[in-house]
Amino acid sequence: MLITRINSIVPPVKSENLIECIAGEDIPAGTIVAKDSDDLVYCADIYDESYAHRTIGIATQSVYIDENIDVQVVSSIKFPHWNWEFSKPVYCGDYGLPTQIKGTTGFVQMVGIPYQSDMLYIDIEPAIIFDMYKPNIRITQDQYIVSTNQEVTFNCANTGYSQIEWGISGKNHQANVNSLVGTNLSTIKVKWNTIGRGSVKVRIKDSTTGIWSLWSDPLYVTMS
Repeated sequence: MLITRINSIVPPVKSENLIECIAGEDIPAGTIVAKDSDDLVYCADIYDESYAHRTIGIATQSVYIDENIDVQVVSSIKFPHWNWEFSKPVYCGDYGLPTQIKGTTGFVQMVGIPYQSDMLYIDIEPAIIFDMYKPNIRITQDQYIVSTNQEVTFNCANTGYSQIEWGISGKNHQANVNSLVGTNLSTIKVKWNTIGRGSVKVRIKDSTTGIWSLWSDPLYVTMS
């Protein structure tokens, strides 16, 4: 996932509005995040049900995997690219993107109420989880610790899908495909040119129902 570093234009007034965490994946500013059992925070994607009851707030800045991140958990937060309708609540969306479109797959969770067109008051409600399928992902060879710029092959083990989407985290990553969403992407190759950690996950769209699955559990690779 490519991220653009955009900071909140209204810094929090009180420190109790913020908590400092460590990112478990690349997280863009303004993303709704969840704190997982490993004590790291992730994009609270509606297609990953494990985050449904772990949503904690909104990222105030963009960070890469394993970097420190400030998460605003209460009060109002403002970003210049937001444009909310006052009559509608804001929900958690795909990749943790705030949206005013209420979802019908994965899980649905209200996270706030618009205060101005570019400002949101954080008010996280309990999530409602829909029954969905989670695909499998594997590394085709035993390469969990690799050198920088070394390609690692990932394979989605599932069939019966019309589309497939990959999610990649980590600094300076490069895949061997132009798009991470498509029809012939059961296998991809990824390399990172910076020492550190990266992750890869996948989801599929059912060829019969047209519904996207949950995201798979991510696989982590360490570059040395």
